[in-house]
Amino acid sequence: CFFLRHHFHQWSFSGFTGLVPLVFAAIYWRRLTAAGAIASVATTVGCWTVLFIRAGGKPYTFPEQPLSIAGLVTIPKMLPVVTIFAASGLVLVVVSLLTRRPEQETLDKFFSS
Repeated sequence: CFFLRHHFHQWSFSGFTGLVPLVFAAIYWRRLTAAGAIASVATTVGCWTVLFIRAGGKPYTFPEQPLSIAGLVTIPKMLPVVTIFAASGLVLVVVSLLTRRPEQETLDKFFSS
C-alpha cells in the first residue's frame, strides 16, 4: 500500500500537530492576529513539505545527526513533528507580535471579559 510504504501515518500526524499552536492561540491568546495565524499555517505546510521531500517519504529525523552548537549545546535527532511544531509556534508568536493587534471590538466578540 502506498500510504504504508511512505509512512504516511507519521507524516499526517506531523502536519496536524503543526496546527496545535494555532488552535491554542485562537482559544486563549488575545494577541493572535490573522497574519500570525496565516503565517503559522504557511510555515506548517512549508516545513512539512520540505521535510517530507527531503526524507523521500521514509521515517526521518531532523537534524539527521546530533548537532553541536559551539560545543555548548547539542540538539538531538528529533522526529519531524518537533521541528514543525516549534517552527509553527515561533512564527505564530513573532508575526502576531509584529503586526497590529486585533481591535477591541473583535476581541469582545470572541473573548469574555
